[in-house]
Amino acid sequence: MKNPRRRTSYENSLVKLIREAGFYAIRVPASGRHDSDAIGDVSMAYNGQFIAIEVKSTSQEFLYSSKIKDDAVKMVKKGREYKMPCIFAIRFIARTGGGWRFITGLEAVNSKKILKQKLFKKSDELENHLQQVFSRL
Repeated sequence: MKNPRRRTSYENSLVKLIREAGFYAIRVPASGRHDSDAIGDVSMAYNGQFIAIEVKSTSQEFLYSSKIKDDAVKMVKKGREYKMPCIFAIRFIARTGGGWRFITGLEAVNSKKILKQKLFKKSDELENHLQQVFSRL
């Protein structure tokens, strides 16, 4: 079983990164509960709307979408229901070359592999990365 403390540390580090970039973000502690209406692990305000973010991590060079497909399908469905865009923030963990990558919920559903590419590490790179992701929503 994965360490829940480590999982929330990734969520908290993403919230910190988003706030350092000048955006509002909070961790959604109800996420992961089956009886919850929460969408994602983190919510952020971007361009006048709230965005749901599901946080995943891997120590590999890629993440098989099959590992997150169920979450992605649920997020896309709830996002449409609540008219809230949904994205995935994937933390690639590595001694060197680690970082974050954002993808849309539909990209998570339709991809076979999510590759370790187009990563960002710093808050000043976040907005550019978000703009690229939202252009694909």
